[in-house]
Amino acid sequence: MYSRIVLATALALTSQATAAETALAPARMAVTLEAESAVATGVTPGATVAWLGVSRDREEWLDHLYHWRLTAEDADKDGIVRFPRKEGFPGQTILVAVDLVTGGWAVGGTYPLESGVAPPELGSPKSDAAGLLTAFSHRGSKVDILVARAGGEAWSARVLDGGPLDADGVADGIVTVGLAALPSRGGKAGRLDGIRPGDVVAMVGASGPWARVVRFAGNGGTE
Repeated sequence: MYSRIVLATALALTSQATAAETALAPARMAVTLEAESAVATGVTPGATVAWLGVSRDREEWLDHLYHWRLTAEDADKDGIVRFPRKEGFPGQTILVAVDLVTGGWAVGGTYPLESGVAPPELGSPKSDAAGLLTAFSHRGSKVDILVARAGGEAWSARVLDGGPLDADGVADGIVTVGLAALPSRGGKAGRLDGIRPGDVVAMVGASGPWARVVRFAGNGGTE
């Protein structure tokens, strides 16, 4: 069952990489950026939120890139989780927040975002004997990725072409993401065994910057 669900979903995502944007994240969850923090609202009270983001800032002749990862708990159970940064976020910032209880997600930025969020491109998908998606490729020199699983688990890393987390180990203009190598970022997560229905996959990049998010659905589709 997993084989049919995951492989069909991955292939569909690959073919739709440049197609029309998918539906928005659940409306009840939102991300806004304030003077000293990013704020996720509509979170399950008491939940942990996994954040992933990227910023581009220009100073004189140089571009400065920032990569953001954080897991933060709604300790006061008010449905609000913050990503604090006293000096604020740079002028071109995009952040993804995922509720690790429900798998709900939202995207926010320091500039007007498009009305929808496209799914990530999962090129050359590979699956294990059980049919779970275990690896895929991304065209480019680097990518920041987050895999979040409802129930409190998250894995995240910045993967560089030819770097230690690039599964093929070759600087060839394509990042090969081996999911088992992603470090745990939340809960009691151990080794990531592959993408399951309900998992959220988020990717961000500094050219733009941009964000792509998708949740794998149990019926073989995506949300």
